[in-house]
Amino acid sequence: MPVTRLKTILPTPKAQLEAEGIGIQGGYAQIEVDSFKVQLEEALAYHANGLSPTPLIDAILSESGETKPDLVARILYKSAVFKVAVGKAIGRKRKN
Repeated sequence: MPVTRLKTILPTPKAQLEAEGIGIQGGYAQIEVDSFKVQLEEALAYHANGLSPTPLIDAILSESGETKPDLVARILYKSAVFKVAVGKAIGRKRKN
């Protein structure tokens, strides 16, 4: 049998970004990831005005038992961390 050399297939920058995105989102169900935008919008609104309606956050709280200020603070913090991680991943893609 002839020996065939296999090409080393390097992931494209887009594929690398997709893989990093999965890692960044790791541990979250897709339905939760899909809610991040609404969670952030509600958290920002509540942070600006404690009387703002926050139906998604309220629903989360009804099951989790957390306090609203704690959950809002965590959403805002995680959003900031997520933005930095995604920004770095996009920067690496653009560099390649």
